[in-house]
Amino acid sequence: MLNKEQLKVICFDFGNTIIEFTTPQLAYQAHKLGEVLQELYGPYDADKLAAIRKGQILAPYERDYIENDFYAVSEQLITDLYNVPAPKDHVERLMAVRTQAFHDVVEIPHGVKDLLHELAASYKLAFISNYPCGVSIRGALDNFGIADLFGSIVISGEVGKIKPAPLIYETMIEEMAVAPHEVVYIGDNWIADVQGAKSMGMQSILSSQYNSYESFEAKEGDHQPDAKISHFSELADLLL
Repeated sequence: MLNKEQLKVICFDFGNTIIEFTTPQLAYQAHKLGEVLQELYGPYDADKLAAIRKGQILAPYERDYIENDFYAVSEQLITDLYNVPAPKDHVERLMAVRTQAFHDVVEIPHGVKDLLHELAASYKLAFISNYPCGVSIRGALDNFGIADLFGSIVISGEVGKIKPAPLIYETMIEEMAVAPHEVVYIGDNWIADVQGAKSMGMQSILSSQYNSYESFEAKEGDHQPDAKISHFSELADLLL
């Protein structure tokens, strides 16, 4: 049960919590990457590209939550698809295309920005995102005009670990100068957002608004969220 009385900080996940980042957005990114790959190296196997990208998304969960290196995963697209060395300028072009595609395809849903401002009037806000490229995330927050709402912005690509590793939460807690029990974390990922936050002593709200590409089943003994929402707008009734 959510204990609102002790809360000082609301901390948000980004993808599939504040914004949608599901099949359409991933497909757009893959399409733009594919355009450049084909221009540079010729036809490619779209199914193999999708498999490589899926493997990259899940890889950090299988290696002690160490985040992907953005350069390395971009390089891998060339080496695995075409079995050739990847020149630095080609890798950097892929990185730039992926970042631009992210900015082009993500958007902030109607009402979310207004509700963030309402919540910021009553609480301090923080932000934690699992994503290998901090430039992509910070650029999107700036584009949406919401970056200044967050007293702490922590991105896995910048700290080297993904949620649910303690480091990423500890960084936010230190920057916000609060105790864990004074924070509620809102996210869509059962392992990263619920298990990670609860293991740190935070409260947790699980969002099921979007069909995330990172789907993990609950196991016996797992922490349970303190509340669940099916739409971002429900935070108004829960927290205000």
